[in-house]
Amino acid sequence: MQGHKEGSPPEINPKPPEAATFTIVASQQTTVEFRGPLPPPEILQAYNKALPNGAERIVAMAERQSAHRQEIEKTVVKGNAAVQKFGVVAALLITLTTVGLGFLLINNDKDASGLAVSISSLACLVGVFIYGRRSQERERAEKAKLFHDES
Repeated sequence: MQGHKEGSPPEINPKPPEAATFTIVASQQTTVEFRGPLPPPEILQAYNKALPNGAERIVAMAERQSAHRQEIEKTVVKGNAAVQKFGVVAALLITLTTVGLGFLLINNDKDASGLAVSISSLACLVGVFIYGRRSQERERAEKAKLFHDES
């Protein structure tokens, strides 16, 4: 602003700027979210329009996936039960063997050794039992927390 003196109003340029062309672009984004194996009915209908029997194929796929997941879960549960039974039987055999060895030592005038073997084997068995219980409690607490976080 040439010639502008302090205290006086600024000069106004009477010429308007050259005409400008503006382009306005608008966009819209829609996000649809759903949970579960199947989309909402409106989306299934859209699949039917786009692909013959599209909705039926999607439902059949969800049914197969669900059956597969249930079969895997059943196998895991059966496997865990078998492992637990084996663990109990193995613990029983080890305990009976070591306690029997302790009594055999005591019977052969090795009182201190026999008592030490018997007590240590029982202490180990109790320790493993307590450790297993605490591990199960921790695992249950973690699963419960995950379940509450998802809700």
